[in-house]
Amino acid sequence: MKPASPNVDLSAMIPAMWPDLIALDNLVRVIMGYELIVTSAKDGKHKARTSCHYRGGAVDMRTWLEPNSGVQIQGEARIALHKKIKEFLGHDWYVKNEANHFHLSYRPIYRG
Repeated sequence: MKPASPNVDLSAMIPAMWPDLIALDNLVRVIMGYELIVTSAKDGKHKARTSCHYRGGAVDMRTWLEPNSGVQIQGEARIALHKKIKEFLGHDWYVKNEANHFHLSYRPIYRG
């Protein structure tokens, strides 16, 4: 797993996110053929002022055909990738298919 640029700050992420993201990195390498590339974490500007990004609880991941191609995975392949990542991360994560990335928010649910 690596940041897309030096501007992406992974240092403020909620520590409990790391094991899942490291495991996701392994899955992404198998499915996509390259490591998980984080395009945004706590840094950057996000749609909502209350975004999980601002408290270190979300990352955005690259969804390009190749790591530096700039060409998005499209159609059925994108839908299938989104579904696999949602299933892999499970109920503690919200995975949203955005136009040019996947948004991954860590939202653990207390199951008492």
